[in-house]
Amino acid sequence: QTIAAGQYLKGTQTIKGDANLKPENIRYGTEMFGQVGALSNIKSMQRGTVTVSEGSSWSYVDIEPVNLNASVARVILHSTSSPTVDMFRITFSSESRIGLNRHSSGTAKDVTWEVIEFENVKSMQRGTVSSSGPETVTIDPVDPFKSLIFVSRRSGAITNWGYNMINMSSVFNSSTSVTFYYRLSNTILGWQIVEFY
Repeated sequence: QTIAAGQYLKGTQTIKGDANLKPENIRYGTEMFGQVGALSNIKSMQRGTVTVSEGSSWSYVDIEPVNLNASVARVILHSTSSPTVDMFRITFSSESRIGLNRHSSGTAKDVTWEVIEFENVKSMQRGTVSSSGPETVTIDPVDPFKSLIFVSRRSGAITNWGYNMINMSSVFNSSTSVTFYYRLSNTILGWQIVEFY
């Protein structure tokens, strides 16, 4: 507030402040009234390694609770083979638990899981696709230029292992349509789409 020179004030004067005017509530790199923002789009990140045994049953991991409307889960296979001969699907079973699923045969494998909880999320959508691909899915409207797609999939039959395992991509066709490109039978694909403001 600026008070011009030569002014005389009488009585109590109040200039209202706000307890929320602090760096963690202001977007990173933005300055407001002398406060430089430190707010990130990532609220929290959890990560760990789990051994998933053979068989199509689920393996579960307990996590610190997250907001399911602002969080995604992803999985990374530990593999030295070329091409990678396994794939895993990951999903939330609750706000404090994730599950991983794979094909019904093969030895136990180690995978790294990650749970990312975001700030400033406008919308979160999830779904599954069960086909040999490619598959187009209709979604609720989003801004494709402010949205990210996260995909995981349970691999198909062991006889289909090969480069088809890794040839997968996803693309926005429009604000309400996404196509998943892949070729592998007996596949269950899990997708997550997060939209930011």
